[in-house]
Amino acid sequence: MTAGVKQLLAEVLPDRRIADIGEVHGGRISDVFGVRFVDGSEPAIVKVYPSEERWKRAKELDIYELLDRHGVAPIPEIWHSEAASVHLDARPCTVMTMMEGVPLSTVAGAMAEHELFDVYRQMGELLASVHAISMDAFGYITTEILDPATTNAEYILGSVERHLEQYATRGGSQSLWSALGRHFADHASLFDLCKRPALCHNDFHENNVLVTRRDGSRWSISGLIDMETAIAADPVSDVAKTDWFAIRGSRTKVDGLIAGLGGESALGPSLPERLALYRQYHELEMWGFFDHIGSASERDEMTAELRKAVTRGGIRLARPSSARRSR
Repeated sequence: MTAGVKQLLAEVLPDRRIADIGEVHGGRISDVFGVRFVDGSEPAIVKVYPSEERWKRAKELDIYELLDRHGVAPIPEIWHSEAASVHLDARPCTVMTMMEGVPLSTVAGAMAEHELFDVYRQMGELLASVHAISMDAFGYITTEILDPATTNAEYILGSVERHLEQYATRGGSQSLWSALGRHFADHASLFDLCKRPALCHNDFHENNVLVTRRDGSRWSISGLIDMETAIAADPVSDVAKTDWFAIRGSRTKVDGLIAGLGGESALGPSLPERLALYRQYHELEMWGFFDHIGSASERDEMTAELRKAVTRGGIRLARPSSARRSR
């Protein structure tokens, strides 16, 4: 694949000689390469998508253009994109700027608490600028909103139904399948508290946020990447996924994120209950993802978490800040 990337760049950027090229780790679906040039000019990222998911290339282009039109920054600049590169076994690809900085995940563990709060506050502000973009309907985005829904409950419950169908056909427990269906249906009113579909990143975690620190100054966000799972949905769903994936009970992180988003009131009523319900929805969603990529251990972990949700007979509360302060 590296040889193909070199051939592609020789055509796309003929005036630049490659100094170094290496695979960038982090994603599980696409192949991503970082490229630096002999003349020290701005480095590049080459993202190569799976042949069977060509639509993801077009989707990311559309989303980055949408973000740019609304002034959301910092995001990559697209230099070149094609649906089937002859140099990459006819796989779709995009060449974009390599943004300054490193993934937050590589440095967060060494940050002081006040630095971590500040970075997560910046993340909240960035995410709020994404959520400020209104969409025409609720739904998953390809190059358009797939099966657009007029209400959030319609979209989420339809998605739950599809995930549960996959769960059942892949050997999941029939009793758990039935209990999950009832669980989400019983709490549909919480989904309908969101009236306006917003653009949501839907994968907003420390691997997809780049940070930089110049001359000992504060850490600053230098890039937002990986828009291929974006949806038109409830912003609280985005917050819940970040909480599930990266925050993992950290009061400092969650308080910083909520502060950057404008405080709990900015996210609407019944926030603790909605966060908890969306976390369970994402666990069901990730069950399907882990099953798709063949990760049995992670899939079984999601099964255990979902079983806890229904056997406890209700929503596991995950209060964003005030409850944590009282503990």
